[in-house]
Amino acid sequence: MKNTHIVKQSLVLLLAVTLTFLLCACSSKVANPGTPSASAPVSGNPSAQISNTPTSTPTSPSASAASPEASSVTSSQAPSSPANPSSNEPPITQVAANAAVPDFLNNEQVDLYRRALSMFFIFHGAPDGIDSAFPLPTGLTQASPPSGSAATENGIQYYAVTGRYQMWNDFQAMCLGLFTQEYFDALNKAPSFKDIGGYTYYADISMGGAFGYAPENSPDTFELVSKTDTSISFNLIGHYYENGVAASAGTGPVTTQTFPITMVLTADGWRFSQFNVAG
Repeated sequence: MKNTHIVKQSLVLLLAVTLTFLLCACSSKVANPGTPSASAPVSGNPSAQISNTPTSTPTSPSASAASPEASSVTSSQAPSSPANPSSNEPPITQVAANAAVPDFLNNEQVDLYRRALSMFFIFHGAPDGIDSAFPLPTGLTQASPPSGSAATENGIQYYAVTGRYQMWNDFQAMCLGLFTQEYFDALNKAPSFKDIGGYTYYADISMGGAFGYAPENSPDTFELVSKTDTSISFNLIGHYYENGVAASAGTGPVTTQTFPITMVLTADGWRFSQFNVAG
């Protein structure tokens, strides 16, 4: 009996130790369940994986590699198309940007006046200044006229334009965006500019400005003559000092001279059928 009692005590002790070991093992698993592997599913969707590899959004070829032409020449830089003359041609020069303008014109008409003023200075005795006034836009290639860089006609030397309006179609479209056809023909009657093989050539002629004219000290003024829905006529009044010293200083007697200007509404918008500058 004594031996049987000892065996029972041993079995009870062994069972207690076993249960204690099992309880400790279970507690360890609950407290530290572990982390799923990189390839283990994290949801009910088998395709949803945890990845340690960074991802990127695919880029289309058109987005990652723009054409050189598109990146270097914008629509505002490129010369206007002869089929669709741009209202932004020519660029407004600094002189025209600083000039006085009529207060009876609307914003569209004032913008046209400044652009016409920018180009009229070129027609008005300075055709050789067209390249410095309107240089070649960034990204455009200088043309190589088949006729060469110079030509002579009626004793007048002509040189190929190398700036913004080197092609005749672009030059003509720009001018016809400012002036009526009849007035453009009259302005260029000399001619100051020629179409030679599709390229623009300018006459090698130049003349100085009006004596005593200093608009920075005595700006131009304007006088409205008539205004309808289709026509605006006004006078430009230039102011002149008696000598160069007075003009520079803005002092002394000032005389005035009046010049007529006319705008007409055409099928393509407002154009100048007559223009003038005081200087």
